[in-house]
Amino acid sequence: MNEYCIPHIEGDAFRNRTAIEIVPPGEAGCNDHTVFREAEGRWHCIGIINHPTTGGQKFFHAVGETAIQPMKVLKPIYEIREGETTCWAPCSVISGDTIHFFWTDATDFAGLSDDLFTSAKRPLDTKSSSERTAQYGGWQVYCQRHATAPLSDVRRWTHHGVVFREEGAVRDPHVVRVGDRWMMAYNRRVNPGTKVGESVVSYRFSDDLFNWGARAGDLVRGIQDTQWLGSGESPFLLKRKEGWYLFVTHVGPGNYHRTKVWFSKDPTTFGTDEDAIAVLFSHAGEVFEYNGKTWITNTGPHSSYYGEDFPYNIGIEVAELKWDPAD
Repeated sequence: MNEYCIPHIEGDAFRNRTAIEIVPPGEAGCNDHTVFREAEGRWHCIGIINHPTTGGQKFFHAVGETAIQPMKVLKPIYEIREGETTCWAPCSVISGDTIHFFWTDATDFAGLSDDLFTSAKRPLDTKSSSERTAQYGGWQVYCQRHATAPLSDVRRWTHHGVVFREEGAVRDPHVVRVGDRWMMAYNRRVNPGTKVGESVVSYRFSDDLFNWGARAGDLVRGIQDTQWLGSGESPFLLKRKEGWYLFVTHVGPGNYHRTKVWFSKDPTTFGTDEDAIAVLFSHAGEVFEYNGKTWITNTGPHSSYYGEDFPYNIGIEVAELKWDPAD
């Protein structure tokens, strides 16, 4: 008998448009985000603001008394600074009375055409594609940035710079406590210079959230790529009494809202794409507990580019995540 559970979204709420919207889409929708609770008990959601020409340069910020009702949208909590290119995929983790934020800065779109993505042409990025290719060998070198704030004042950021750089369009950090260390999971492309290749979820360890070791391995391999920057996105690790669950959004034509789920007793190994135990209709889902229930979020624009599995841009919405014993 299997010792794990199969997750499913109650009523397939995101596909059926019955989920609860907690952040409105704004002009062009939202994308990767993080949800957390601060010292006074209020809930916050921070994430990517999409825009036709400046998408990925600011983080929206919304706050509410609960995690499952519409939140009040405040002014952006962060905007890229001189020398930065993007702010993508924020992650938050609380340690004591401090909240740590990590996110991706796509510092060098090495080897890519200057006009491949309109939103990739940043005013602060003055290198041409040939200069990037010469510097990094024709491959995308991204960095992960780090900031902290008091849990009592989450908008007061102190920046700590780049925690690491790595080739392979590494992005979408997610940090979780594993034993007596912190582990960061992130997406990485294995095959450079081709649209079709392999995405993996890699990981590193830290003792203090400030200093990170070298890449320690891959949590899951064999996620097929159908886009230049990799098709694996937004890893999320969840620990339950029976073991660990890994959620990864596997995007592709017609499948922008496709999140695969793996189970393992060991949080550092989940096998390959074929070992997934469930597929959910969700993009960049954050999983959290509220009022004794498990909830998952959904977001995501670009439906017309990836296929009409979802016909319009949305904000951030939530639905209950149920768990059924595996047969």
